[in-house]
Amino acid sequence: MLRYTNNSIGEMVGEIFMSVLAARATLMPAGSKRTAESGLSLFISSSERVPVHEGLARADAQGLIVASRFDWATKKGAEDALPAITGTAYAYAEPGKTFREAAKRIASLGGGYFVDAVFDQGGEFQKSRFFPVPEEHLDHSGLLVMNHPDYTIHIDISGEQTYVPRPGAVIDLLDLPTTSGLYHIPDPKYGIGQGKAVPGHVKGVVMLVRIARAVGNITVGKLNFDHFGSATILYDWVSGPYGMATSGSVGPAAPIV
Repeated sequence: MLRYTNNSIGEMVGEIFMSVLAARATLMPAGSKRTAESGLSLFISSSERVPVHEGLARADAQGLIVASRFDWATKKGAEDALPAITGTAYAYAEPGKTFREAAKRIASLGGGYFVDAVFDQGGEFQKSRFFPVPEEHLDHSGLLVMNHPDYTIHIDISGEQTYVPRPGAVIDLLDLPTTSGLYHIPDPKYGIGQGKAVPGHVKGVVMLVRIARAVGNITVGKLNFDHFGSATILYDWVSGPYGMATSGSVGPAAPIV
């Protein structure tokens, strides 16, 4: 597992996003103390149909942490949020391509590399999402992953969405199987299937469903085998929005000693 802490975020996402980060950093400052809860708390009911960026913004404003894909697999509660969007954001490209080959270098976004993919808007794939690729991951392939509250989503006037890491954010690079619909052993941090396929009856395995390339947030509870995280579906299976649960809170920044 490779890890990225965005110390060079200014170079990566450009001046346009620094204002976004400055505003959001007052809500989720770097070094903030995070408190985890033993269970999940209902934050947004699925009947409210709130878009993911709006749900994240609401959570930020209240100092709450949106439940990750791993939280849903290991904690109970908040069933009225299902189907639910998780705080686990991801990006990947076509099998066999490194991110340097598959990503775009975008001058308007600070000259950084971004994986882009269209996403479902009520059944119409028209707009794109962009996910930053850390420099050290460019010559690798796999799955880029980060959990809320390490990022925010910026939406421009045309409706395009960009995932913007906060200062101190962690973007992990995981192995991503090239096949879809098979079972794998989950990684310990995100609960996403890794490595070679294994028989479905093996205890603790998860199904992984992927397409050629995608950018988005992992959802749970859309299918009968996906109630609390037994499957990881890495694309917009059903047009959103979804409900949302929280798994903890963010307090004042810890003092430097």
